[in-house]
Parts: sequence; structure tokens; C-alpha cells
Amino acid sequence: MSNLWVDLGVALAIILAIVFLFFNLMFRLRLLKLFKQMQQYRIEMDWRLIFDQTKREAWVHPQYPEHISLIEKFSGQLRRSLQWGGIIFFSLLALAALLIF
Repeated sequence: MSNLWVDLGVALAIILAIVFLFFNLMFRLRLLKLFKQMQQYRIEMDWRLIFDQTKREAWVHPQYPEHISLIEKFSGQLRRSLQWGGIIFFSLLALAALLIF
């Protein structure tokens, strides 16, 4: 009976990995599209400003007032991508630990 639970756990891990891979590709494609637009408009900013909205509003928005929505979309998408990456990593890690122990 315990072999059945291990098989179900492995099947669940495989299904989750495929679903998470799909989400990862979806996030990356959206992020790449926004990044290309930022490159097209030659918007440059330090990576630390992506995570700090007050500094981004103080430093980047005055330089690119017509592209504020693009900058905010890019920053939000990157943050969401990193958050989902963390969720995926820790959920698969927890599932693997559950199956091993």
C-alpha cells in the first residue's frame, strides 16, 4: 500500500513540474516582450530599482514620464515571476522531502 502512495506522489510531482514549467514559460514570454519594449525605448534603470517602488518613482519616472506604465508592468511582472519561482521551488522541495522521508 505504501508503494501506491509513493507512485501517486511521484506522479503528482511530475504533473506539478509540468504545470510549473508552463507557468514559467508564460511568465518569461511576457517578461521578454516587456523587456524588448523597454530596450526599444532605451529605458535604463538599475536592477535594485525594480524592487523599490519609492526609489523608482523618484529616480526613473522623472526620466521617462511617458513610459511609466511600461516600467511598472515590467517591474511587477519580474517580481511576480520571482515570487512564483520561489513558490514552485519550495513546493517541489516539500513534495520531494515528503516522498523521501
